[in-house]
Amino acid sequence: MSPRLRLDPTQKLFVFTFVSHLLPGWTLARLLAPSGFWALAVIFAFAWSALLRGRLKLVFNDRPTTALRALFERAYFAEWAGAAGCSLLLAPAVGSFVLLNRPWLEALPVALGGYAVGVFAVFFRAQRVVVRREVASVSKLPAAFDGYRMVQLSDLHVGSLFRGARVRELAVRVNQLSPDLVVLTGDYVTTGNRFHQEVAEALGELNATDGVLAVLGNHDNFGEREPLLTAFAQVGIRVLHNDAAFIQRNGGELCVVGIDDTYTRKADVKLALERAQRVPELALVHDPRVFDELAKHGVPLVLAGHTHWGQIGVPLLSPWFNLGRLIFKQRTVTASVGASRLLVHPGIGTTGLPIRFGVAPAIYVVELRQAPAADEPAAESMNAPSERKRT
Repeated sequence: MSPRLRLDPTQKLFVFTFVSHLLPGWTLARLLAPSGFWALAVIFAFAWSALLRGRLKLVFNDRPTTALRALFERAYFAEWAGAAGCSLLLAPAVGSFVLLNRPWLEALPVALGGYAVGVFAVFFRAQRVVVRREVASVSKLPAAFDGYRMVQLSDLHVGSLFRGARVRELAVRVNQLSPDLVVLTGDYVTTGNRFHQEVAEALGELNATDGVLAVLGNHDNFGEREPLLTAFAQVGIRVLHNDAAFIQRNGGELCVVGIDDTYTRKADVKLALERAQRVPELALVHDPRVFDELAKHGVPLVLAGHTHWGQIGVPLLSPWFNLGRLIFKQRTVTASVGASRLLVHPGIGTTGLPIRFGVAPAIYVVELRQAPAADEPAAESMNAPSERKRT
């Protein structure tokens, strides 16, 4: 028996790119060269697949590029997403027209619809950040913190396609919300150390009554983490490494723990809780898989990132139907175990492909409320995704 062919993720992406461009290439070749169009279609698919190599190099070793190259890459991925949508839509359309003895060119509007989706996914949906508001009931929350407002940012992925200037724009919007606390849940850069100072200086413009707390994500460890930690410290951002922070207000105390990166095996829930010396009201994590362990200790609210909700979902129904659910299973958007609740941020930047469809990048505003007594109904549950407010 011959060994089974195994492809790594990069090779799978090349194969997908090639296959998804065959049908658009065939359509284009039929218009330009009625004879020999299949050969032209294959050449087109190969050529477009080869262009993917340059972008993938930046994915694994990102570096600043010119604005012109960034625009070209966005245009490339708009076409890439359009080809995928076109292939999904055009194949059945062409088949139907052939079966009905109709001219296949009548199916072209369907192809154009696929490309319109690609342009929208790259140049609009991935760029326009919305504000989502959540109300979280927290057991044993001190009365002084009832109504406490936090802003959560996550998964910025600052790099060649998402620069610090855009983070500064986000900081202005966050400051206009007048938060009591800003929390950051990891993945501030794409890869390496080239963007550490840039993202730190941009995030340093955040203002909140009780400052800024942060944890690191896996991408922040794709290179040396120390330059980022130093840059954060210089701008007043406190990073919690399996540690606890205590916020005082009107005689009450809010305990926040931060869990370190799971991918580099630095996460230590036990150590963080020991440093808290009690059950904290809030935990900050990057990887939502840590939630189960925190729930065992009765932590009432956990804020996470990492999943991006898959970046692709069904419009208006993305909290329930998104690509992330196929990858991360039940820990994609929200989850609950007993009285513990998990809220997963959909991210702001993108990873891999700069594409979002149906899943908007977001600024989260999370308002803490005292949990009602056991015999009173909760005013709002976080078991279901909340209503989104666009601003």
